[in-house]
Amino acid sequence: MRSSESTQPPKATPPGGKALPPRSTDRSAIQVDRLSKTFRSGFLRRSIPALTEVSFSVPEGCIFGLVGPNGAGKTTTIKILLGLIKATSGSATLGGQRVPSTRSRARVGYLPENPSFYDHLQAREYLAFVGRLFGMSRRQCASQADRLLDYVGLGEHAGKPIRKFSKGMIQRLGIAQALVHDPHIVILDEPQSGLDPLGRKEVKEMILGLKSRGRTVLFSSHILPDVEDLADEIAFLHRGRFLPFDSPLTKANPKVLQWQLEVSDLPVPLEEILDQPPLRTASQEDRLLLTFDGSLDASTAVARLVAAGACIHKVISHTESLEDLFVREIQAEEGPKT
Repeated sequence: MRSSESTQPPKATPPGGKALPPRSTDRSAIQVDRLSKTFRSGFLRRSIPALTEVSFSVPEGCIFGLVGPNGAGKTTTIKILLGLIKATSGSATLGGQRVPSTRSRARVGYLPENPSFYDHLQAREYLAFVGRLFGMSRRQCASQADRLLDYVGLGEHAGKPIRKFSKGMIQRLGIAQALVHDPHIVILDEPQSGLDPLGRKEVKEMILGLKSRGRTVLFSSHILPDVEDLADEIAFLHRGRFLPFDSPLTKANPKVLQWQLEVSDLPVPLEEILDQPPLRTASQEDRLLLTFDGSLDASTAVARLVAAGACIHKVISHTESLEDLFVREIQAEEGPKT
């Protein structure tokens, strides 16, 4: 449960051209329709379902969080979108281009869950190599590599062989290579894996910077507080299925569990003002702290108290955190324990 919500403005803007024009939220950058994937395993080719009838839409210019425990199907979904594996059934599009296709991949930057690079190359050399794969000139590659290495905090390590990089440095380099060709859609699989708190904060700012330039970001994670800070829309995967929401969870519509009023100068007893009594009443110096169920209308209670002549000092809402919601939905999906 959380009592407040804040989002820091992005402090970093990725290099590589001007911002895209404002995007219309009724257009989808990523569209997935009834996607299913079944793997075959063992001598008997036993069927193992990894995804079952997964559908979702990511609006252009949106940060979309794909949330779930390990093995939920997040990476399988991403690999199908990128054409790395083939879906058993269903369809998907990236930027309006059907998956898999060369045209759909050309618009996308990708960070895999466990990036692995040619470790004999220097960081600058590797980014230039990636740029050449996308048809960039040598001059463009060199310029973009230096800008991106500075952007992800690896500028002073540009000439260092990748084999000498730490896990966190590898992750930063992975983000840089995903942005080399200035993609319109960026897909990040566990982008904050292996990073220290400062590195995680910097990655958050990079992702927000991409959104500020009109890019669409789809990222997967099981670090729920990070998802809660970043994502405009969130969808839960569990055992290859989306948990049953009418629509993806959004920041704009959190569930209020409880709310509190801090009041003073009550002219009459509280029960003469409010139809429904608070769950709890506590005294704090010359003030009363009233706690109400989240389903009750806070504005009505405040209006009645003000009309009666009471002084309202604070109105505090305690909303359901992403972790609260995720645990509740998982437990509802799995049913009561016996």
